[in-house]
Amino acid sequence: MSADLSRIAPSDASYVENRNLDAESVTDREMQLSEKYTDVGDLLDPADVEFIRIYGETLKKEPEPARDRGTARADFNRAGSGAGGSGQMYGSMSLYTQDFTWNNSYSFSVTAVAKTSNVQKIKNCASVRAYGTVGAGGVGIVYTSDPCATVNGTYHNMSRNQPYSAFVVYATIVVTSTFYTPSGSFQVSS
Repeated sequence: MSADLSRIAPSDASYVENRNLDAESVTDREMQLSEKYTDVGDLLDPADVEFIRIYGETLKKEPEPARDRGTARADFNRAGSGAGGSGQMYGSMSLYTQDFTWNNSYSFSVTAVAKTSNVQKIKNCASVRAYGTVGAGGVGIVYTSDPCATVNGTYHNMSRNQPYSAFVVYATIVVTSTFYTPSGSFQVSS
């Protein structure tokens, strides 16, 4: 039995938690899944499979052998505050794959800037998850990556271009910046 990985419209969702989510809710849910499923081979629960089928990037254009499936690319510019400080993060992220090959890659570039002088350090991270068939017809993680870097100061630029090998059907990427102040921290996400 093979897994059904075809696209689902948000309005056709069986699970209420997957219906018509706004962009912020999709990002929040992607972050939850990244924390819940951390290892290659992890099988997804049915509601999570449905979420990936609705909101994951398929990257697919046409089913032609050895053709570029495409690049899903997004720019972001977000600001946030908390713990007595404020900051901004901006940049871009992309996912790339080819049909009928194991050739994939992701890239991102993020710049985080403190808007208040009490920010002492900044941590930039990306959470990349690729999904496909696992085992005898299940849907699960086929690739995972969580690169992070921290700097002391009020400015942090980080970028990564990473190839990887896996048969990918859907993929997600979320970039976060965490700003640390003397009274705590706050996070801003792409």
